[in-house]
Amino acid sequence: MKNITIVFFIGLFQFNLMAGGRNARVVADNPLNHMSEPMVAAPAAPTVHIRDPLRMLDGTNIIPVGKGWVSFQGTIKEVLPDGVLVRTSVIGLSINNRYSSEIGGDIFFVSHYPYPVVANDMIGYDTVYRLYALPAGIYTYTNNVESSYANSIEQRHSYHKLEYGIVPTTAQIAAFKKAQQDKATARAVQVNQEAADKGDAYGLLRMGERYRDGDGVPKDLAKSREYLTKASNAGSVTAQEALDKLPKE
Repeated sequence: MKNITIVFFIGLFQFNLMAGGRNARVVADNPLNHMSEPMVAAPAAPTVHIRDPLRMLDGTNIIPVGKGWVSFQGTIKEVLPDGVLVRTSVIGLSINNRYSSEIGGDIFFVSHYPYPVVANDMIGYDTVYRLYALPAGIYTYTNNVESSYANSIEQRHSYHKLEYGIVPTTAQIAAFKKAQQDKATARAVQVNQEAADKGDAYGLLRMGERYRDGDGVPKDLAKSREYLTKASNAGSVTAQEALDKLPKE
C-alpha cells in the first residue's frame, strides 16, 4: 500500500508539472548569481526602406519603384561615364522574380547610379535603406588593353544591365505627389457625384460638404445648401447638422 501511495503522489506531481508547463513563464538561468530571471525578447528587425522610391526613366515622368525592380549590392569595380560596374556574390531579389548578375560571372552594370563612388567602394549594404534598379537588358562595354607589341587590343564585355533612373528633385517630387492627390480627389468626386445623382444620402452629403469647403469642386454655398437639403430629406442627420451651421447667403 505504501508503494502504491508513493507512486500515486509522484504521478500527481508529474501531471501538475506538465499541466502547468503550458502557462509557465520561460526563464533563463543567470550564470553569475544562479538566480532565475525572465528571458528578454530579441529586438525587432529594422524596417527596410527603398532608397530613392521615386525615379524618372524617361527624364520626364516620375514612377514609383515597384513590381519588377530588383535589389542589388556589391563592390564598385569601375566607374564609367554612364554608370558603374558592380561586382557581387549576391543575387538581387525583385518583388516577383530573381535576378542573376553577369553572364557567366559576378559583375553587372548600373546605369545612372547617382551617388559619388570610386573603385572598391561597397554599396547597397545599408541595413535600413536598400538599393533598387530596373533590369534593362545587356550592357556592352569596350575597353582597350595595351599588348606586348605596343598595340592596343580592343576588348568587349557584356553584362546584365540595371537602370537606376534619374532621381527627381524635391520640387519635382512635390509636383508629382500633388498630381497624384488631385487625381485621387477627382476620382472621389466622381464617385460621390454618381451616388448623389442616384439619390444616395451619403453621396448627397459628401457633395454638399465638398461645395461648402471647395474640396475638389469650386466653393459654392448655394449648391452646398441644395445637396445638404436633399441629403437631409434622404435621412442624413449629419446633413441636417451641417445645414444648421451653414452660413446664410
